[in-house]
Amino acid sequence: MCQTRLAQQPLLAGIKHLNRLEQVLARAEWNDPGIREGVVCDTGGTLIEGTMSNLFFVLDGVLCTPELTQCGVAGILRRWVLEAEECAGECVQVGRFSPQQLSQADEIFLCNSLIGIWPVIEYEGVELGIGKRTLALQSLLDKEYQGC
Repeated sequence: MCQTRLAQQPLLAGIKHLNRLEQVLARAEWNDPGIREGVVCDTGGTLIEGTMSNLFFVLDGVLCTPELTQCGVAGILRRWVLEAEECAGECVQVGRFSPQQLSQADEIFLCNSLIGIWPVIEYEGVELGIGKRTLALQSLLDKEYQGC
């Protein structure tokens, strides 16, 4: 969990724009090569995203992802995950979540168009297995983009 917080600016929320300074500052918080990504919140303490990725987690069987109405980037692969889950008839909750809720997650993954779907195997010192939802989405993504 990064200490740097994202400013709330609804006019820029969801848009990938060139001002990524807050994410750069958050990424500069660690030097450990074993840490590949950090999670950032907004100034109100609500989960938003990774420093370079969108955040998803499974809590009580429901796939959750933060709403991005105040800040954050609504990535292409985030949209693909939401559409794939909807097509599969799976329950997805887009909303406001706390870091405590993320700590209670059964599985966590991050995604962007360059890294694909990236399972989180450790969060805040707690080891996590790669969950069924994550594996299913990785498999579907591989299948759909195999010909590209």
